Amino acid sequence: MKTISIKTFNILSASLVGLYLIAILSFTLTSCEKKDAATSTATLRTKEIALDSANGYAVYGKAIIAENADHSFNVNITLQNTIKDTVMVMHIHNGSITSTGNISVPLTPITGTGTQATGTTLNINSGFNAIGSSVNLNYDSIIKPIRYINVHYSASKLDTIIAHGNIQ
Repeated sequence: MKTISIKTFNILSASLVGLYLIAILSFTLTSCEKKDAATSTATLRTKEIALDSANGYAVYGKAIIAENADHSFNVNITLQNTIKDTVMVMHIHNGSITSTGNISVPLTPITGTGTQATGTTLNINSGFNAIGSSVNLNYDSIIKPIRYINVHYSASKLDTIIAHGNIQ
């Protein structure tokens, strides 16, 4: 039988304790990182808005407003029965469909296909308030006040609204 001296035992014990502490510290730091990442993505929100046909046109669809981690937001619009080869212009307006207001946020136009078409405006963080002044915007500030989305026939026919929906 081999004898281990107290000095060798103390060195082995200290090494094992050190490795144990490093393992616990690594696990704790890794656990914190995962928790923080999960927390930041869990707070992002979305809101879906129905876009109904207007003025006898059969165009309808939905808009999804999605919050980004940097507090900006995206607007994705999907339209059905679009007008083929027509570039439809869209805006978020201040006010409501029944109490119209000025443009708050211009959105990326969508070219009609005759069927479904989709477009997205990314990283929106500014726009205009009800009196036309430039303002910073975020997810809450775009969905809390009364606002609406208009889809216009085209840039040359801005007075012709083919679909719309109140954000609230």
